[in-house]
Amino acid sequence: MSVYDIISSLNWSVAAFLRPQETSLRMLSIGNKTTCNIVGFVNQISHATMIYQGMLGAYFLLTARYGFSNAYIARKIEPWMHIVSIVYPLSFAIVQSVLAGFGEVTMGVGCWLIGTDECETETLCTTRILSWVSYAIPLVSVIISLIVNNTIILLHARKQMRPTPHSISKSFTLSSPVHSVDHDDDDDDSDNDSDDSSTTTQPESKYVFTGKEDYKDERSADIMTGSVNSTANINKDQARRLR
Repeated sequence: MSVYDIISSLNWSVAAFLRPQETSLRMLSIGNKTTCNIVGFVNQISHATMIYQGMLGAYFLLTARYGFSNAYIARKIEPWMHIVSIVYPLSFAIVQSVLAGFGEVTMGVGCWLIGTDECETETLCTTRILSWVSYAIPLVSVIISLIVNNTIILLHARKQMRPTPHSISKSFTLSSPVHSVDHDDDDDDSDNDSDDSSTTTQPESKYVFTGKEDYKDERSADIMTGSVNSTANINKDQARRLR
């Protein structure tokens, strides 16, 4: 595609000067019929760039959406992409040179297919048919394919980024009952040195999973269980301090 981009750029840079000097009404026209035919021929084969863009969109669709490997595409599909992109415009350039020829276009710069006397009396003349088949139909097809391919890739990417139950991170909450300490007061006449009797509820830790993905190995479960036991020991220390 880069090679045809270079060819197309070079062709358009000199096309304005290679129009037939004898028939052209535009300034700086220093060419002749032969140079005009060469510009028209190169202009036609440069349409390979447009077809290559459609092939590039198909490549991204195959790799990003359907997971084709680069090795498989290079071995099985890429040769056909090159054949279609090169042979299609080249074959029509040859056909146009033989049947209709090229001439200076009235709209635009350079030379390409021009209307013949046949087109003045018939709607479906040879020149119009060749222009539609060689340029208009491939152009519309490439534009539609790029829109469709990019839309499919976008929807696939959005679906992959959407969170699912299996992609939600493992989370858990640790809950423990409130530690309650009840003091039973002794009678007023009892010894001041005696301690008040207290009833302490032993802390109980509960392990509640809120994540929706099961652990796949016992190692993860052991780690989570260890964190629960550590929290339970902390709760015991807090209960002793409250005494």
